[in-house]
Amino acid sequence: MNKKDIILKNALEIFNENGYVGTSINDVAKKSGIAKSTIFHYFENKEDLFNQVFVKSKIAFSKTNNPFLFGASNDELIELLEFQRNHIEELKFFNQFEYSKYISDDSKKLAQEIHEDTINYIKNEQKNNRMVDLDPIFICMFITNTFVSNYNRIFINGKIDLDYALKIKRFIEKALVI
Repeated sequence: MNKKDIILKNALEIFNENGYVGTSINDVAKKSGIAKSTIFHYFENKEDLFNQVFVKSKIAFSKTNNPFLFGASNDELIELLEFQRNHIEELKFFNQFEYSKYISDDSKKLAQEIHEDTINYIKNEQKNNRMVDLDPIFICMFITNTFVSNYNRIFINGKIDLDYALKIKRFIEKALVI
C-alpha cells in the first residue's frame, strides 16, 4: 500500500470515529506514521482529504447497489456481502457523511456520476412499468438503508446469514417491483 492509500485508510477510520470537526491532520499523520507535511504532499488541506475519502467511499459503496436491484444469484449476493464486510469502514463513512456540508460540489458531482448506472437502471425499469415511480435517488437510499440497518443481523459471528440476506432482497424487490 502506498503512502497516499495509507493516509486515506487512516483518515477514513479517524473521520468515522471523530467526525469531521473532531479530526485533525495531526491525528491522521500520527496514525499513518508520517510527518504532517507529508499529508500536504498529497492533499491541499483537511477538506481535500475528507473529499477524497468521500469519493473513495462512494466508489466502494456504489458497487453494492446493483446486485440488490434484482436478478442476482445467491453466489452474486454472497460476493456482494463479502465485499461489504471487507469495506465496512467506507460504507460507514458514506452513510455518515454523504450530505455533509464539507463535501465539495465537485465531489457531489463525481458521486452522482458514479451512481449513474444504477440511476439509469432504475429509470429504465420505471419506464417499462416494472418498478415503482419514485425518485431513483430515494430508491437507492431505500435499498442501501434497508441493508445497512440489518448489517449486524446479516453477519452473525463473522458469517453471512444467507437466508436472512435473501429475505431482505425479496423485501426490497416486493417493495419496488410493480
